[in-house]
Amino acid sequence: MSEPNTPWYEKSEFDGAAQFSDGVLRQAGWLARIPPNAVTLFGALLSCPMFLAFGSGFIFWGAVLFAVSSVIDWLDGALARYQLRLHAAGRLDLRSHRSEWFRLGPTERGKMLDPFIDKIRYFAAIVPLGRGLLPHALIWIAAGIALALTALRALTEWRWNIQLGANLWGKFKVYGEILTIALLVFLTAGAPLEEAAYALFVIATALGLISLGTQSYRARLLWHERKDRNP
Repeated sequence: MSEPNTPWYEKSEFDGAAQFSDGVLRQAGWLARIPPNAVTLFGALLSCPMFLAFGSGFIFWGAVLFAVSSVIDWLDGALARYQLRLHAAGRLDLRSHRSEWFRLGPTERGKMLDPFIDKIRYFAAIVPLGRGLLPHALIWIAAGIALALTALRALTEWRWNIQLGANLWGKFKVYGEILTIALLVFLTAGAPLEEAAYALFVIATALGLISLGTQSYRARLLWHERKDRNP
């Protein structure tokens, strides 16, 4: 496994995904040189019409927008890593854009925005889809856990320069969230999946709580290790 403070785009966990995404982006021509942060921002903006579509009963179009936004969530990270490797090979100048919004390759702003926008996309879908099906209190609990995890990552990096990144529980949580949205879409279309969607939402929320607990414990251990090295 990678060291805790290894930049996300250099972590060994991305090796397999990087090989796949690089193969796709090599065929994309000039599209592979779109600024990743601009792609991230576009994905965030899709959450607004997605929320309105789901809330107005246009479930098909809401599902399409959710799917496109999810693909964009993969694309921005893939672009950042691919452009960094082009730069390392001497084929791309990452400094060609002054504004960080339009800079090529990975940026600190992109790293901070990505997990926050993931949560916006999820709750922009779960709130209208879960209306009348999921308890409001549980949705608020899930939102609180998500905000606490985001705050923990920001605090540990700002205060102690410790980059927690995602963990296995968090990845399982994301899979659970996507399946929950998918079930709620089909449920709205008339399929009898209410109990399964409810159970998956509870599981995803529980995984988020476990992820928060393990990340808090990891941050504490790393802080003590750093304190012991630098008394």
